[in-house]
Amino acid sequence: MTLLTRDVARTIPPLYSQEDEDDPMLVTKFFLPGTRWSWFVIEGAMAHPRGCGWGEACDHRSLASWFEHEENDAIFFGYVHGAAALDDEFGYFRLSELEAIRVEVPIAGALLPPIEAERLSAWSSSPDSAKLRVERDLDWSPCHVSEVRS
Repeated sequence: MTLLTRDVARTIPPLYSQEDEDDPMLVTKFFLPGTRWSWFVIEGAMAHPRGCGWGEACDHRSLASWFEHEENDAIFFGYVHGAAALDDEFGYFRLSELEAIRVEVPIAGALLPPIEAERLSAWSSSPDSAKLRVERDLDWSPCHVSEVRS
C-alpha cells in the first residue's frame, strides 16, 4: 500500500498552519494492524526541492531547517496513540519512519483476527508469523483531536 498518495497529500494542511487551533482536525490516519499504534496527521510538509505540488498555491515546501530528511520524504505533525494510553502524545513523525516499521508477530497470536492473519501471511518469512507494516486507514473520515482523545 502506498501510504501517501498525491490525493491524500493534498488534504494535509502545511506545517504550522494549525498551531493556533484549539481542536485541530486529524486529516489522515496511519496505523499498525493488530496494535493500538496510530498516527493521526494534523499538518505536514514534503521534502522536495521544487515544493511538493500537493495542491494549489502549495505552501508545503516550507520545511523547517531542523528536519533532517531524504528527498521526497515528508514530515508530519500530529497526534500519536502509543502502545498504552499513557503513551499518547502530540509530535512529529516522518513518512520514511512509518514506511520502515516492520513488526513480526505470530499468526496464531491473539492480536490478529483470522482474516487479517491470512492477508498478512504473504509478508511472512515463516508460515507461523507475519511482518506487520503501517497502513493508511482507507475508511478514515477527518475529525477533531477531541474526538479521538475521549
